[in-house]
Amino acid sequence: QSDSKASYLEKVEAGVFHYDEIDISEETVVLHGDLAIVRGRMRAVVAVQGNQVRLNNLFLAVCRRTDGKWRLLEYQPTPANHEYKPANAD
Repeated sequence: QSDSKASYLEKVEAGVFHYDEIDISEETVVLHGDLAIVRGRMRAVVAVQGNQVRLNNLFLAVCRRTDGKWRLLEYQPTPANHEYKPANAD
C-alpha cells in the first residue's frame, strides 16, 4: 500500500508506526546539479499498529536542493530478504 506524504505523516502522528531502530548502510549518493540520487540499505525495527516488524530494504531516494535546503521528492523501498554476500566470499 502506498501513502502520500500527508497520509504517512498522519499515520506517524496517530502512532500507527513507531520506529525502535533504524540503520542506514551501503549508501551511495550521486549528484546532478541540485538533484541527488541516493541508494542504500535500510534495516529497521518498527511497530506497525502494535505488531513488531523487522525491515531489510534496499532503497532509492531522489532529493532536490531548493533555497539551499535538501528536500525528499521520492523514496522507494524494496524488500531485500537476503543478505548480500560477495561471490568470492567463503
